[in-house]
Amino acid sequence: MRHGASVLSCAFSPDGMLLAAAGGGRLPGAEPTIRCWDVASRQETLLCQGHAGGIFCIDFDPRTGLLASAGRDHTVILWNLEARDAVAVCRDDRIVKGHVAFAEAGPLLAVGEIEAPGSRHCSAYVLDLGTGEETFRLALPPRHTVNAMGLSRDGTRLALASQDLHYGGESVLRVCRMPGGEEVFSNRFEASPRETTFTRLRFFADGTGLAAAAMEFEAGCEAHVYAMDAATGDRLAGRRLGGIGAALAVSPAGDVLACAGEARRVELLTVPGLEPIETRKPKKLPRKARVSSLAFSPDGTLLAAGASTGEVDLLEVP
Repeated sequence: MRHGASVLSCAFSPDGMLLAAAGGGRLPGAEPTIRCWDVASRQETLLCQGHAGGIFCIDFDPRTGLLASAGRDHTVILWNLEARDAVAVCRDDRIVKGHVAFAEAGPLLAVGEIEAPGSRHCSAYVLDLGTGEETFRLALPPRHTVNAMGLSRDGTRLALASQDLHYGGESVLRVCRMPGGEEVFSNRFEASPRETTFTRLRFFADGTGLAAAAMEFEAGCEAHVYAMDAATGDRLAGRRLGGIGAALAVSPAGDVLACAGEARRVELLTVPGLEPIETRKPKKLPRKARVSSLAFSPDGTLLAAGASTGEVDLLEVP
């Protein structure tokens, strides 16, 4: 399965029958499409065209099967794949949308912004798709961007990592309680002696824990993964992945964490201790490819691995 651009995000449909992939992000000439494959046959069944630039993130609504995508063209689009229809829900203000995440318990869609022009500020906010109303918004300081974002399954907690766009800026990891937005915790990671840039945030199944993938810059650039207490921000466990990228996914049962840093290597770890279960190398990815996105199937038996070269491979999970 091949997308044609760096696969920054992949996701299974709620019934597990379709796999969607998108990417490109800021890459010049990135393919502005979402490709969907039938999981059983590995055949492409649908090509979604609507964005005017690369795509950063996609996510399926577990309740309705709608697919949301956030793109370089400042737009979040909701796709009804069954009806072959789509609607833009955020198309304004020239601010680039980089993250989308659905809750499982209600019609909530979280959006994270990653690039704003001039004096505009990036924000993270939550939309109630049932009413069309915005239930929460956190405006970031000038020049700050949403590096990573996660929404708990029950929609009661939003995890957000932000950082100054200037190199060496302070990184802030916070969890907010929905719908009011009260801050549960806020941890600051100073630029010296080590700069930390978070790349992925995912809640564990019960919402009490948080998986965080990060790039740490000191003597060099290395990917790490952490298990954290979602109520305090305390680190429960950590593991060095090596390489760059730091993609991750949490299994539906919440007991397995899949992560990738080094090229063509996926590690399966226990939750929350991050003890190694197995290391896999996707055989159908090119030798020089880096795993840039991961997603578990709804039943937890398959793991999709999207690559920096555009390919997508499916791995069986023990």
